[in-house]
Amino acid sequence: MKKARIDRRTEGINDPMKQAETKSIKKRTMARRKAAFLRAFRDNGSVTSSARLAGIDRTTHYEWLAHDATYKEAFAMATEMAQGAALYELIRRGRIGEFRPFTYQGRLQYARRERTLCTLADGTTAFADELPQGASIIERRTVTTRGEMLGVYKRDARALWAALATMLPEKYGAAVWPKGKKGTH
Repeated sequence: MKKARIDRRTEGINDPMKQAETKSIKKRTMARRKAAFLRAFRDNGSVTSSARLAGIDRTTHYEWLAHDATYKEAFAMATEMAQGAALYELIRRGRIGEFRPFTYQGRLQYARRERTLCTLADGTTAFADELPQGASIIERRTVTTRGEMLGVYKRDARALWAALATMLPEKYGAAVWPKGKKGTH
């Protein structure tokens, strides 16, 4: 008697349970990709970058927009959130600025910090402000350590004007930019 040969590629194709399970997996995968795209879009505001991060082609996003009403609503909300994040970033650059570290001869500069290094009775060392409870100190000496990075926050007036033009276009429209040379702040 011959054994029946089973083709693994076509096995279960006519089985309704297998078909339902495959559809369910595809739906879950599609939902995860949509959610991943929307999350990435909220963060960066770029369709191309978001599609790359979600592992889809950017045209897939436009297909979803055309055929899925709930996705279209979710994308509209993500767009508003991305615009809000961009506006926040413009205001932050205008009011606080970007940190520009000081460099000297190609090296970042750090503040010097003097600290007291203590040698303990058990032979270990610790800084005076980090001593364990009840430790007995044998020797103290002052050492210089590297502190925080030195630099300055550089404000961007054009970013603040762009934020104002977005929020109040009737008062701070495109015609009212600060005067000055190109590229100056």
